[in-house]
This record gives sequence, C-alpha cells and structure tokens, in this order.
Amino acid sequence: MSAPASASASHVGLKREHQEDSHAEDDFHGCFVVADGMGGHLAGEVASRIAVQTALARLIASPRNEQPETAVRAAIADAHAAVSAEGKRSASSRGLGTTLVVLFARNGRFVVGHVGDSRAYLVRASGRVELLTTDHNLAEYGRANVLTRALGLVGGDQADVKEARPRDGDRFVLCTDGLHGYLRTSEIPGIAE
Repeated sequence: MSAPASASASHVGLKREHQEDSHAEDDFHGCFVVADGMGGHLAGEVASRIAVQTALARLIASPRNEQPETAVRAAIADAHAAVSAEGKRSASSRGLGTTLVVLFARNGRFVVGHVGDSRAYLVRASGRVELLTTDHNLAEYGRANVLTRALGLVGGDQADVKEARPRDGDRFVLCTDGLHGYLRTSEIPGIAE
C-alpha cells in the first residue's frame, strides 16, 4: 500500500464558540496529524495548533534513513516540549495542553503514535474497523473527560507508538473525541469514504 491521499474536515460543533481542534497533512511526505486542545481562553486552540505544526515539521524533516517509529516519537516529544514552553510563557497560557495523534507513512510502513484520547482507526476494505490507539483517560472510572496524558501536561512525554498493517483498499481515520465521542464504531466507515 502506498502513502495515502488524504481528506480532512473540521467543525466547531454545537456546544463551543471556537475550534480547539487542529489538523494538518502532507501527502507527499506521508504525515497526518490531529490534535484537540484544552486550557483557558483560546489556549486550547493555541496548544493544538503548536502541537500539529511542530509534529508535522519534525516528520517532514525526518532523515530518510530514520526508522518511522523513531521519527514519530521524536515528533511527539518535540510537540510536547513546544506546548510545555508555551504554557510557561504567560499566566493566560497556564494549564495549556492538547491531545495528539500522528500517522506517518514511509517506505511502505505505517506508524501511529498518540498521547491523550484522539484516536486512529484502520477501516478495512471489508468495512471492519480496528481501533489502533488506547485512550489515555479515566473512562474505566466513568470520567472519560479526564485525561491521564496530554502534551504540555502530565504524561505528555509518554507516547504510545505502534505499526499498523493496512492492505489495499483500507483507510485510516484520525479524529478527536469530538467525533468518536458521538459516533458508534459501526458509523466510522461512513466517514472514511
């Protein structure tokens, strides 16, 4: 399977006045990044934008001989450092944080990395859906909105990274809880078309 062509969409939804999600993709370099920010007034928007821009830049600059897992870990570490630095810059930025999920396709390999509860799914050509990430939150205690890891905050330097093995006709979906929190898994293939 070659590097995927991408499509993206974002919507502020019905509950918020401004968008705290950010995303970016570079089909040529096989880089796809989604983040969901949190924090004070507009801080979430800033955190997610910084994380996405930093991670994407690191992936694009990755040396051709660097293993994709190493590149993804470095991209997430750089994003965590950048968000942390911004969070220390001013009082209005305190508590700044974001989730992040990354897909990096290189040399026929597909590596997913994440921190927080933004997710990556692999939608098989058959329609079967595989969740590739595990939410870093307290869902087992009925508190899915409480993150145990977030960039710029606690655990932001502890990314989960794994290789995905798509076949021809399979598609990836990267999304925030603003999507997966409102859809059943069976509805995910419909948005991947």
